Amino acid sequence: MKKLFLFMVTLLTTTAMLFAQVRVSGTVTDEDGEGLPGVSIVQVGTTVGTTTDLSGNYTLNVTDANAVLRFTFVGMTTVEQPLNGRSTVNVVLQSESIGLEEVVVTALGIARERKTLTYASQQVSSAEITRARDINFMSSLAGKASGLEIKKAASGAGGSTRTVLRGSKSLSGLSEPLYVIDGVPMVNRTGSQAGMWGGVDEGDGLSQINQEDIESISVLKGSNAAVLYGSQGANGVVIINTKKGKAGTTDISINSGTIFESVLLYPELQYKYGAIGNAKESWSTTPLSNYDDQFVKDFFQGGYNLVNS
Repeated sequence: MKKLFLFMVTLLTTTAMLFAQVRVSGTVTDEDGEGLPGVSIVQVGTTVGTTTDLSGNYTLNVTDANAVLRFTFVGMTTVEQPLNGRSTVNVVLQSESIGLEEVVVTALGIARERKTLTYASQQVSSAEITRARDINFMSSLAGKASGLEIKKAASGAGGSTRTVLRGSKSLSGLSEPLYVIDGVPMVNRTGSQAGMWGGVDEGDGLSQINQEDIESISVLKGSNAAVLYGSQGANGVVIINTKKGKAGTTDISINSGTIFESVLLYPELQYKYGAIGNAKESWSTTPLSNYDDQFVKDFFQGGYNLVNS
């Protein structure tokens, strides 16, 4: 009698479990309609799961007719589908675009992951360049790349800059790195220098580049990094990548800024002169005479630049 009772209890329990399971089947495909083998399918909140076969078909017994199934596959977006009493669930998985982190544009415009490089390099994004704006965007790189020394000329707003990467390498002062803009090498020439007849700093070529057009700047340090540019890259290479158009998106940005520069403090100089009678080559005494200091102030004229981009 006891054995019969245990048999009946076991039979009823098994029947209840069978009635509690719901059989679900379907096919998992990609965007082109091809079946995806090896897709993981799991009932959310449980350990019940299965995988698709070579044709992308699957069959799964779930414990609830309103359960939620999670479909996961490498390189595809994860999809969760509620059953809502359905016994057939077909799913299409979309490709997931995975961006490489810390990608550096190297010589000849080749993009490589930073951890695979065997030489020192550094990349500066456009957000860091435009955060503290300057007429010459090279001045905005100060302190943002290690080993990059930027000296701004004392010629006022819009003046040229001198860039030295990892110290001076020439006694003549020609230590500027090579600049490459979208794969095209560029020599950064400055304006005329001060001399007997005066000189005007007309700025350099880099000051003509709009900061808003720059996508990123890669600084290649050392001979190994710039070997593809030959002797021109002996002082290092600064690669400038500009923004490109993107299909389906329209972005408009407007920026306006004005920079004023004036002398903060004039040096204290002597403006009164005179001569005594026994001075060398002096015919007689000369009273004190005052020289106007206005010519000094005229020399240091205030400068300003209005930039609209």
